[in-house]
Amino acid sequence: MIDTTGDGLTDAQQLEGWEIEVVDDSSEAQELMEVAVDPDDPRDASSFFSTRDVSADPLLDDTDGEGLPDAVEFELGTDPEQIDTTSFGDIALTGDGIPDDEALEDPDKDPTIFSTSPPEIYLKDFDSHWTLGKWGDASEMGSNYRTASTTAPVTSSSSKSASRTHTE
Repeated sequence: MIDTTGDGLTDAQQLEGWEIEVVDDSSEAQELMEVAVDPDDPRDASSFFSTRDVSADPLLDDTDGEGLPDAVEFELGTDPEQIDTTSFGDIALTGDGIPDDEALEDPDKDPTIFSTSPPEIYLKDFDSHWTLGKWGDASEMGSNYRTASTTAPVTSSSSKSASRTHTE
């Protein structure tokens, strides 16, 4: 059998593909977590997983280029064609936005299950517009925030600046 990349997966295996099981929907992931923590819940956890056929490029060690070799993705049951296994198609529109290699670094995450954790948000600058008991228009906030996954917190020398993590 030919294995062009020497990764342990034959070219035929990579072209033919294989089936993976994922939870690629936030509401399904939330329900799965409820079943996991409640031993009296009668629902079957496997019912929240959907199957997907995937394949890999036999000429590349890492088809999607996110840092996990295709052979590792085969063993983990992740999608070698998607940076984020929980996405299907355009990552901007679907998926939890957590690349598989990052999900593997966090013991609380699984790259095959949609993450239900809210992102950490850091406030770059705070200038309240309290008028008649209401905060200013949300559009005034503009770009004065960013998610923690993209950049570390930023503080400024302004006396009203703050660095806060938003969790709910």
